Amino acid sequence: MAVKRFELDLSKLDDAAYGLNGPSGRSFILDSSQLDGADVLNGSPFLTTATAASSLGGLSASVSATVTEFAVLSAPLGGLNANASATVNEFAVLSASLGGLNASVVARSQGFAVFTATLGGMSASATAVVIPGAAPPSPNGGRRNYPPVRRKKVEPLEPNYEPVPVATKVRYTICSTVLGSLNSQATGSITFSILDDDAEILLMV
Repeated sequence: MAVKRFELDLSKLDDAAYGLNGPSGRSFILDSSQLDGADVLNGSPFLTTATAASSLGGLSASVSATVTEFAVLSAPLGGLNANASATVNEFAVLSASLGGLNASVVARSQGFAVFTATLGGMSASATAVVIPGAAPPSPNGGRRNYPPVRRKKVEPLEPNYEPVPVATKVRYTICSTVLGSLNSQATGSITFSILDDDAEILLMV
């Protein structure tokens, strides 16, 4: 929407006192397309109000916007399918309460836009970031953090000698005499043992 803020008098622009020595006719062309912006020519911004209404799926919905430096749009969108769109120059905040089946909100902004929607009974998602635990401290200075392992003392094995039984020698002696018709007989046995010195010699052999 073009708004006339002021009218430029072109009658004196080609005058010798004021006209910058230019040719006759229009020396300047005023562009009024940006006069409804913010802080144009150090003046206060314009207020532009637009209202629109539409029947959405058997239900009525209306959208109204007042553009100063930012715009706020709100629309109750009902049961079947509804769309809302807004284009602003500075700052836009859109909020819509979206009902049962399908609804979408589209906004185009050159400055900054904030969208808020209340969605009933739909779905929600959450994202979690797992922070790893701290690493165990590493030993400093080359010293070990565990007690030294004691080594078992190895003792030499003692020789196991089995005792050798001492053999006993038995010698028999027989004596006989003939006395007429009489017989006599004597039997004797001599038993002796090896001395300790002889046993040690046998063990050495």
